[in-house]
Amino acid sequence: MSDIQFRFNLAAQALSKLLEDNSLGLPIIVEGKKDTAALRKLGFKGTIEQLNRGWDLDRFCTYLYETYGTRDSQGGAAIELLMDW
Repeated sequence: MSDIQFRFNLAAQALSKLLEDNSLGLPIIVEGKKDTAALRKLGFKGTIEQLNRGWDLDRFCTYLYETYGTRDSQGGAAIELLMDW
């Protein structure tokens, strides 16, 4: 298997797991509307929060903490970050 195929398979596995987790309630944080649209086209139906909503970073972080806390009910991550920067 070539390096490109290996990396593609890893990305596909990660997206598949994220799709499942999102459908079970794990929110995803993305940068903006285009990122949300791309995930929706890939079949993501759960909560997707956008960082770029006109809030400063402090307000956004406070919102995330108050809405999702620090851990899910099984002790795992409360949110998933998908940033391209």
